[in-house]
Amino acid sequence: MEKRILEDLQQSGFPLEVRVALAFSQKGWNVGHQAIYVDEDERRAKYVDILAHKGVDKSFGRFERLTVTLVCECKKTENPWVFYTPPFTPLEFQFGLQQLFALRYMKVASFPNWGQAELPILLKSHYLTEEPLERFAEAYHVSWLKEDVDRDDHQQKPSKKRKFEGPDQISNAINQVLKATNHNLVSIQQLLSKVHPIAICGLFYPVIVVDGPMYEYGLNSEGNAELRSVSYLKCRASIIGQEPMHAALTKADPTTREFLIDIVREQKLGEYITSLDKEIESITK
Repeated sequence: MEKRILEDLQQSGFPLEVRVALAFSQKGWNVGHQAIYVDEDERRAKYVDILAHKGVDKSFGRFERLTVTLVCECKKTENPWVFYTPPFTPLEFQFGLQQLFALRYMKVASFPNWGQAELPILLKSHYLTEEPLERFAEAYHVSWLKEDVDRDDHQQKPSKKRKFEGPDQISNAINQVLKATNHNLVSIQQLLSKVHPIAICGLFYPVIVVDGPMYEYGLNSEGNAELRSVSYLKCRASIIGQEPMHAALTKADPTTREFLIDIVREQKLGEYITSLDKEIESITK
């Protein structure tokens, strides 16, 4: 019985979730599994794989405590995840407006509220200090490699037919991690508006950890397709407001919340956690 259970577990993503949680906890992060959040589109509770927290009690700017929260989904896949990163530099970087870029994508809950004096702190985020710099994935594709073997009625020879089945793992993971991040961000900000024992600043980062192949797609100078294996990238994505999407779309000016998602292969996870620890140290020194 135990052998069958272990074999079944190895086919799932559960061992990956456990390994990811262990990697964070071994570096001093507090980890919670299967954290609940509300999916406002579907009006029901769901779960995200991991919430990892680290806090530092140290004065910086107007704040006395920094907390960093990672909202993490873990995905095991045999099918390559492929991302397209446009070759152009975002306008904010072309005009030296990195602070505007940070304001656009950084998710912060704090008391007191952020002011102009705190903007330089945002520039210490790994979004702006860790490679790849000024390059962000914007489109993605899951390559389905499972194939059916059919018999040709006339030749009686096996013929391969690609089988597109199952959910789009990337799209599902992105939706989950963004909705869970937004839920945690809004919940903490509402709490801080009512109870604020100390001046605190909280940063929230959505993360997807992948156990499987990951590639970056592009075109070379001659217009030919190229694939490059990658272990880390930053992906732009967005959701609409805090309410069900169908309700937001009926408004004249629905609010779009833009995010950057860290997408990390498991082999890169240790290095990624180290970069976050360096970021915390840089902000609070």
